Amino acid sequence: ISPHGPWRSLEPPVSMSEALQSCMQVYYFSVDKSNFLSKLCQRKKEAAVMIAQRLKQARLASGLSLAELAERLTAADVPITRAALSNYELGKRRPAASVVRVLSKELGVAPGYFLGAEPLAISWLSFRCRRRLGKLWSERIKARAEQIAEKACRLFDIVPTADRLDFPRRRPVQTEADADQAASALRQAWGLGIAPILSLCQTAEAHGAIVVAIDDVACVDNFVGFAGLIHGRRPLLVLNGQLP
Repeated sequence: ISPHGPWRSLEPPVSMSEALQSCMQVYYFSVDKSNFLSKLCQRKKEAAVMIAQRLKQARLASGLSLAELAERLTAADVPITRAALSNYELGKRRPAASVVRVLSKELGVAPGYFLGAEPLAISWLSFRCRRRLGKLWSERIKARAEQIAEKACRLFDIVPTADRLDFPRRRPVQTEADADQAASALRQAWGLGIAPILSLCQTAEAHGAIVVAIDDVACVDNFVGFAGLIHGRRPLLVLNGQLP
């Protein structure tokens, strides 16, 4: 090929070491770009999961079914089907920013709520009701309790000195004698003596439990209380605030 033709090199010849260095730069750039794209995809997946968890929590705390929320959105001139909302909550699809704004308004939360910290891992251990609670009411009470408990846990992060947790290890209780032994061991561990406890809730809070009162008139005749563990350690007590 003629050195004056269209294929002649516009750059002067380079040494072998310079050529090798150039190739290595191209290689590392392609690797870094691949890692960046991989991390970007992972972040998008994590955001979709976070929005899904938060959306379900906010919906349940509002006492709305998927169909009822879809009706509210349609009334707000944002027609979204029940199936689309279900896909959002399952993390299969991620809502657009404009949809998130409308969802936050209808559910009574800030838009940033959907990308907040990961919801608490709560294992619910027991509940007491005067009458059978419907599933939606049960899930609503739990979701609202989770929201309040998250605020308390964030406070512990901000003010570590306020965080105290010295509950003894859980022990199996199957008989009345087991219950008496467990109560005696707890009194001894906390130095309560044998006098009556003036406020069980305040005593539990003083030792690290989170106590939430739900003032919901609609279930005042049915709901008494729930009990659970946050991350398998911190007790969470949910009480009906309308009861004496």
